[in-house]
Amino acid sequence: MERQLHRLLRSLDVPRNRGEDLIQEAALRVVLLRVPFDDAAHLYRWAAVVVRRLAIDGWRRDRVLTGDEPLNARPSQVDVAWEVVSCRV
Repeated sequence: MERQLHRLLRSLDVPRNRGEDLIQEAALRVVLLRVPFDDAAHLYRWAAVVVRRLAIDGWRRDRVLTGDEPLNARPSQVDVAWEVVSCRV
């Protein structure tokens, strides 16, 4: 199951060392929350959702800390249309 989770995380471009941390976090949650499961496939589905969500949370946290937002997410400080028109007049 660990290999499958690593493969999933690699498909999401999660670095291997970060993937190991996410898998360990999912394993810890299984134990602490006493997650009920019927078989390995059922447990894998649960763990896959957990590690994927943890990866997304990590990306969001990193984006907030670095201020790495798409350029169109922030309003421009300059009226580009006005600047272009005023330069041509």
